[in-house]
Order: sequence, then structure tokens, then C-alpha cells
Amino acid sequence: ITEGTAATKFSPEKTLTRAQAVTFLWRAAGSPKAEGENPFEDVAEGAYYYDAVLWAVSNGITQGTTATTFRPELTINREMAMTFLYRYIKLQGGGFEGLYSFKLEAEDVDQISEYALEPISYAVMDGLFDIADGKIDPRADSPRSEIVTMLFRYFAR
Repeated sequence: ITEGTAATKFSPEKTLTRAQAVTFLWRAAGSPKAEGENPFEDVAEGAYYYDAVLWAVSNGITQGTTATTFRPELTINREMAMTFLYRYIKLQGGGFEGLYSFKLEAEDVDQISEYALEPISYAVMDGLFDIADGKIDPRADSPRSEIVTMLFRYFAR
């Protein structure tokens, strides 16, 4: 699902990029071949993330930052990472169904963007993400280690 940032480095605390996030999820999905036209001028055919970006966009995991840009090297925060992961889980048939109720016990729940409330609630409820020191810190940079840990927890059940 993942590779290092170099032959002998994983860089667990390095901030996750959009390209890395969708590539991890695409590999978890079995690395399907990309289909359709590439609308993004900043996603070159042959880039390690090319198929992953097209797969993620066509499956609703994410979208471009504009109609013609994806910004693969843009770093993402925790709420974005959990949203990408939750959309992947929904694609696999998981996640909340219908109406749900889950109270997040965190001091900073009011800092979560509306789009990320369901994904973060699910990640906490399902044990994929642990609240530390009473906070989620949704806008903090998402280190590579967090998404790998959440994926491990998701698949280890």
C-alpha cells in the first residue's frame, strides 16, 4: 500500500500529500487501471500517482482543486485525510448507513469542517483514529504515519 520516501526512509512525520493519500487508497483497492480522460494539467501520465488520481476522482474520493488542476504535492490536514479514507470505506460498502448518531467527545469538535464531521465521527467510533489529550486537531497537518495507521486498523479487523 505504501512505499518509503527514499530507499531507506519512510518519513512517518512528513506531511501527507494529496498524491500520497490517493495512491495509498488506490493501492488498497487493488491498483485498478485508470479509465477516462485526464482533466488535470498537473498530473502527468507516468507519474506514480497518475492512475491513483484518476481512480480517486472517478470514484468520488476527492476532486481537483480546480477543473484543470489536482495539486498532487499539496499537503493535507487530518480532516481531509479522514475524509479521503471515509469515502474509500464507503466505496467498499462500509461507513455509516442512513441516520446515525455519534457524539464526539473532543474539546475542538467545533473546529471540524461540516464536510468532515461524518468521516471523523466514523474514524473515532470505529477505532481508526484516537483522540489525544481531548483533541482531534482537525486542521493540523496529517503525517504519513496517521493514514497508514488508520489503514492498518481498518484492514486488521
